[in-house]
Amino acid sequence: MDWIKLTLGVLSIVGSTGFIVTMASLRSMKRKQRAMAVGAEMDNEEKLRVHYEKMLEAANKRADEAYEKLQKVQGIADAERDKWVELSKEISEILLSREKEREELTIARFNICTVSGCALRKPPRHERVNILSTQRA
Repeated sequence: MDWIKLTLGVLSIVGSTGFIVTMASLRSMKRKQRAMAVGAEMDNEEKLRVHYEKMLEAANKRADEAYEKLQKVQGIADAERDKWVELSKEISEILLSREKEREELTIARFNICTVSGCALRKPPRHERVNILSTQRA
């Protein structure tokens, strides 16, 4: 029996030493795995940061291109608006001159001499025209 006790004692010492070694190596492995996981997370975060920076740069570039196109279109629109303003002014001037000619024609028709065969043809209503022109002023 001593032999069995001795064998069991040796086995228990070896087993407990193995258990201690196993526990120590497990703790070391856990620390190593934790450190690898943290490193992998940091790498992943760095990759994500780089990816998002590239996406932001691309978006800013597209926004700048769109702004340049908008400025170009705005320039064209401004030029067209200026043309429309000039045409509008010309139309207004033409309408004013037309109205003035119409008034002059009305006055000329009003002042037509009704006497025929007269050597000194003089409009009979000359005084009335002067009254109308002073009223307009």
